[in-house]
Amino acid sequence: MIGALLLLAQAPAAAASAVPLLSVTEVMNHPGNYDGQRVRMTGWLLGCNRERCVINLRRDPYSDRVSIERSAFDRQARRVAPRRVTIEGRVNERCFRTLFIEDDKGGSILKGLCGGNRPPQLTEVEIVDLNPPPDSEGS
Repeated sequence: MIGALLLLAQAPAAAASAVPLLSVTEVMNHPGNYDGQRVRMTGWLLGCNRERCVINLRRDPYSDRVSIERSAFDRQARRVAPRRVTIEGRVNERCFRTLFIEDDKGGSILKGLCGGNRPPQLTEVEIVDLNPPPDSEGS
């Protein structure tokens, strides 16, 4: 009986660790590897506004970043930003896909399907840690 209770007590921890913790750079550079999957990322939530909501690798707004879907998460982000956090969400690479378009000089131009060279997007986002430990890549 005690063994069964201990096993049940450990089950949530095992389920939580099933979601991989990835760097912002890894998801930004290889969104197709994670498309449709839930992932965790630690980075800087600098704030959300009408134009965008992103998690950045560093406190620098021009560092590697992943977009966050506009949602109720925006309100939560505004309350905690700017802050280094760990978030969990589902990767959607649709805004990262590109296509080549012929220009009038016979060359090709690279264009994002969603306009410009936008980062991949996270949907179904939640903050899972407000005080993640520092790391060497994005602190």
